Amino acid sequence: MRHSWFIPVLLVLTALAGYAALRPLKAQANPFPFAIGDTVRFTRPDNGIQDCRIAEIRQTLVRCGRDPLVTEEGYWINPPAMLGFAVKAAK
Repeated sequence: MRHSWFIPVLLVLTALAGYAALRPLKAQANPFPFAIGDTVRFTRPDNGIQDCRIAEIRQTLVRCGRDPLVTEEGYWINPPAMLGFAVKAAK
């Protein structure tokens, strides 16, 4: 046969593609010890204090706001740039 290597190579490539497509995807873990809905007190580099109700977490940024479903309100904070933070106890 002229291309006797074609069928085994095609089978191996198909198996690799199937494995890559069917393996389970893993979500990225939350890098912070707080979650959406928690109230956190951040200490800013200028020694100011800022309270924040976590509305959204995206990579290393958090959005503070009143309602997690409202995207127009709120402001974004970069927690790694803060001097510290403390999660407030829920009432």
